[in-house]
Amino acid sequence: MTSVRAAFLISLAALAPLACDLGGGLNQNQQNPGNQEDGTALGKGDIAIDPSGTYFLSRAGDRLMYAEIAGTEAKILKAIENPERVLFGVPGVMFVTEDYEKGDWLVGYDVAREEVLWRHDIEIQSGDTTNQGVLSFPKINISHDGSMVVVTSPRQVEVLSAADGRLIRSESFSRIVVDVDILPEDDRVVVTLDHDWDGDTPDTRLSVVPMGAAGEARSIRVPNCSDELAVEPNGRYAFLAPTSCDKDPVSVIDLDAGRFERNLPGFGPVAIAPDGKTMVAFLDAENIDRDLFDDEGDIPPADGDRYHLMLIDSGTLEFDTVAVGDTIPRYAMTRDGKIVLVDSPSWFDDGAIRVLDVDTRTLEPVSGPDVRLDHWVLSQDSTRLFLIDAGLYELNIPERIVASIALRFLPTNMNLTQDDAYLLLREDPGTVWVYDTIGERLVRAVGSAGKPVPGKDAP
Repeated sequence: MTSVRAAFLISLAALAPLACDLGGGLNQNQQNPGNQEDGTALGKGDIAIDPSGTYFLSRAGDRLMYAEIAGTEAKILKAIENPERVLFGVPGVMFVTEDYEKGDWLVGYDVAREEVLWRHDIEIQSGDTTNQGVLSFPKINISHDGSMVVVTSPRQVEVLSAADGRLIRSESFSRIVVDVDILPEDDRVVVTLDHDWDGDTPDTRLSVVPMGAAGEARSIRVPNCSDELAVEPNGRYAFLAPTSCDKDPVSVIDLDAGRFERNLPGFGPVAIAPDGKTMVAFLDAENIDRDLFDDEGDIPPADGDRYHLMLIDSGTLEFDTVAVGDTIPRYAMTRDGKIVLVDSPSWFDDGAIRVLDVDTRTLEPVSGPDVRLDHWVLSQDSTRLFLIDAGLYELNIPERIVASIALRFLPTNMNLTQDDAYLLLREDPGTVWVYDTIGERLVRAVGSAGKPVPGKDAP
């Protein structure tokens, strides 16, 4: 269960039980080609694939390994030491946070020329405790047009020129930053700050900061606890739904008008389908705020399942609920927004993967091995899901079937190319395998010694 600060434990003791459970909520274990939110975690072994699908990056010891996906050899990129996170910019340029021997840096790097374009002083750190748990910094994000990089430390957000690392804007805050979202027009960045308390009422501040040097930041107060912010694809509305408060509501925020609109029943985190039409959140039948319901007929019966998934129409804010049991699961939406994948983060629970069809509101279990969605990738058409769970597995989503994929090694990390043709599977810090998803076979292993790994080439 997510804890709140000790200073407020006495005031919280009189409230109903917190509407959260350890590990449940939004499943954020998906890997994607191109840019991950806050950068691909190279330091954790994750594999980064450039947006064009030409090459991939993986950490090999304290260095950065580069290999073309269609090639057979790898090389160590010069002048990068202890890479932690990476973002891709315009073609041929990337941005890496590195724990360098002379300090911590964000590095602009030209891949083709293998040279540093610029360095910006940062501080790599972990252990900043917030109401959401322990966070790691810096967070790094890039504008949609690739012209600006946003670097976030615990209480500061900096906007840099991607071309030369020049500081465009810097904003400091009295509270720790929980989440950062660049709006679609690249004109503003929304900074979600850790909540505080006003008596028994939580108070989260959103700071809407212009991306350019001119203009004042706008603050929005939200009567809710902080968490990751979900922003509509058009950037007009945002939704905040935490799991760390009594009767966590789903807060609706109008970013254009700069104001909090209302609270919906339920709790979060909340996720928005890529098309922006559907949102997903949770509802706890044993912890209901009846005042938040426009129609009491929407309140689930107290004698049924405790937890429900909420499927919310982002335009009308009307919603349906689907019962999911007495333990909070994890969920994730597919790219097409038609499926919600449900599982449990714990082996102590019934964690078999279930598939919720958004259109029919039907929840079905999958057949096959009992696995968890702890590290997974999804095809562009949302029909095939590959996952690592003490082995490699494939979930055929339309058929609702999980099948094991036999390998000669145990992968630790993976990613999937943009065209869905190849899985990249990390065996160890110096070895990445290329798996053909069409032919269903290992193609080759690439190693950090600058050539294919001896004795590991696939037949």
